[in-house]
Amino acid sequence: METDRFRAVKRALPLAFALLALAGCGSDDERTVTETRTVTATGSAIATTPSTTTTPAGPAPGETVRLESFRSPTGNIGCQLAGGAARCDIERRDWSPPPKPGDCGLDWGQGISVDEEGEAGFVCAGDTARDPTARVLRYGQDSQVGRLRCASREDGITCRNPAGHGFFMARDRYRLF
Repeated sequence: METDRFRAVKRALPLAFALLALAGCGSDDERTVTETRTVTATGSAIATTPSTTTTPAGPAPGETVRLESFRSPTGNIGCQLAGGAARCDIERRDWSPPPKPGDCGLDWGQGISVDEEGEAGFVCAGDTARDPTARVLRYGQDSQVGRLRCASREDGITCRNPAGHGFFMARDRYRLF
């Protein structure tokens, strides 16, 4: 036999679960970028260009693996997480990088990197992070090496450090944050 108190609790459970589900849906998922930096392969700053953009805080966490070298499911983006930095290079893109700095005598615009503490920037380098033999980081997976994490999603690759700095790269667009 159900008591009045038991019936009241039973009726309140669906509402309680709905409120708990909504509690995780906050609006703190945007960040304002105030500058774009360019870095060399060694990580030193070349130039800083002011800009302001609002970007999502990042993809929801997925299954985590530890891959120091991986490629996107399409093979268009290849990434390396090593030496305290995450770097991704892209083969085909529909966007243009910022102008090449005068002191960059190597390739420009094919890659973006971020280290464990600094801000993300374009890479001036004569090598590539794209390895066609690297394992595929499937959509929904994250690769974490040290304090850096890269996420593979259907809309592109996002890499970030613990301070929240990083980049998003896809064929149709990129973002530094």
